[in-house]
Amino acid sequence: MTRSPETIVIIPTLHTADHLLDACLESLEEHTDGDVVSIVCEGGSFGENVNAGAANFPEARYYMLLNEDTVVGHGWLPPLLLAAHHHHIIGCRLIYPDNRLQHAGVYLDFQDGILTAHNHLTEQPPGPVEAVTGAAMLVDGELWRELDGMDLNYQSGYE
Repeated sequence: MTRSPETIVIIPTLHTADHLLDACLESLEEHTDGDVVSIVCEGGSFGENVNAGAANFPEARYYMLLNEDTVVGHGWLPPLLLAAHHHHIIGCRLIYPDNRLQHAGVYLDFQDGILTAHNHLTEQPPGPVEAVTGAAMLVDGELWRELDGMDLNYQSGYE
């Protein structure tokens, strides 16, 4: 059996415009160093796609979920891997092309019996966040295996 790379970047696709996926893959090629493999998975639900990608390398140390419309920049991966020494799931700041902050973690609000999730829109959230987006999320491989991957009921669009 072939040795698993340290990090598997899984890009689930659902009706993606080719130019978005091409830009994502080009940015990964240009800005990713180290023991990393990228896998594009298409056809099923978000959870099915991600689990199918992970199944190709069941012993990977880390699984990086990355939306197909995401473009990574220089030095994107090392800080995530460093943070993974202390946390099992690591989220990313997502920045729009015009440099406005799109996402910096999620905080949950339970008010009047309704649970809602809100994006942190500050460069540095005030502390640990309650949740991160699956649009750009690093997951420890041991935790991934313990959870048996993504829940197949997970709906795309809520990442």
